[in-house]
Amino acid sequence: RDIQDMAQAHGKSFVYLISPSKAARYAEDLPQSAPCAARATIMPEKLTPYRAALDESRVRYVDGPALIAAEKSKQPIALFPRGGSHWNSVGGALAMREVTHATPASPVGVLDFTSAPAREAVGTDRDLLDLLNLLWSDASYPTTAIGRAGEKGDCARPPRLLALGGSFLHEVLAAATLAPCPPQIDYWFYMRTEDNSVELGHYRRAPGDASNGERLPATTEELDENLAAADFILVEENESSIATTKQVGHLAEALRRLP
Repeated sequence: RDIQDMAQAHGKSFVYLISPSKAARYAEDLPQSAPCAARATIMPEKLTPYRAALDESRVRYVDGPALIAAEKSKQPIALFPRGGSHWNSVGGALAMREVTHATPASPVGVLDFTSAPAREAVGTDRDLLDLLNLLWSDASYPTTAIGRAGEKGDCARPPRLLALGGSFLHEVLAAATLAPCPPQIDYWFYMRTEDNSVELGHYRRAPGDASNGERLPATTEELDENLAAADFILVEENESSIATTKQVGHLAEALRRLP
């Protein structure tokens, strides 16, 4: 809540996003031979105390796991593709739509989008498949593509979005490019490495650019500049590692450095 209050005091919108784990939300897809498969449906819900604390503190947040649970039976295509470990474009867009609803007077407007079956699985829709490094791989499974619904808004200038989190933000930020006022995005990407440390990358996307964007220095000075110029702050943690990541602490420290 301190982060939200500091952001608001500097005239910035703030939303906290909890992204879902495929293993937790599509436990039925776990191989029955896996030791965790038998326990998946009887384990206690680890997010319950976090949700209660967020609600009690009146933090503006989007509950990605609950969103997936609510949408799972409604979607004609699974929100986690067979060969991927991340949600697909519709999953990311549903989350971004909720983000734009969560904050009053969203700087990017309220997202609406269209969706259709994708011609092939690419990017994070096939990251597990690529990791297997098979001689013959089958990427012909269903996944999705999204598009803009409606016209662009009348925006005096592109808003600036500062996003801090892991790889689940990729599809969320791609969906943000379809908002009525597509933002310039500074994406601070926290990636866990082989030795369980964290590698930090900083990528800038021009308004409407759904690619990875341009890699820039990931320095304290750069973060401070991004934060000072931001209209909207989005911080993400995955439910599998919630409360153990570095982005929340880094953002709080940066907000305290603001004049």
